[in-house]
Amino acid sequence: EPRNRVDVLERALAMWRGPAFLGADDHVVAAERVRLHELRSGSVEALVDGLLLLADAGSAEQARALAGELIHDEPLRERAYVLAMRADLQLGRTADALSTFGQLRHVLRTELGVDPGEEACQAQASALGPGPAAPPVLVPRPRSLPPAPLTSLIGREREMTALHEGLIRRRLVTILGPAGV
Repeated sequence: EPRNRVDVLERALAMWRGPAFLGADDHVVAAERVRLHELRSGSVEALVDGLLLLADAGSAEQARALAGELIHDEPLRERAYVLAMRADLQLGRTADALSTFGQLRHVLRTELGVDPGEEACQAQASALGPGPAAPPVLVPRPRSLPPAPLTSLIGREREMTALHEGLIRRRLVTILGPAGV
């Protein structure tokens, strides 16, 4: 089935003749232009994935070349880097896969201020070698308001009274001190 998938995607992409609505500046076609571009990029990713499933050197070389083109055309497309890393690993090019991860990390940090996602980190872990990969560390996102306390404050009667009186007299009271204390 991967061979059929590759054949269908290759035929479909061969019909593509450049950017959609080239020369049309009308805002009516802008959304469609973006949609079709994304559809094409997704099809290239699916083709690369299919080529990697074939698991032969020629297909992996072709997959790496296509992933490299996607990276060049869309440097913020993280999935293209992951596919390039997978192709490098299939070809035994561990150093190239790690270099691609470094390039992805640099682009994402520079352009967006974020780190690579879980799929890219897993590909990096695969490149680093065998052994159990550490589970991803999930960092809780800060909430705008703290959760409701489970119990009332204990031992702060004087402070609570002062706070309550301050709120009665003013609209805003600022509390200073370390968080959670």
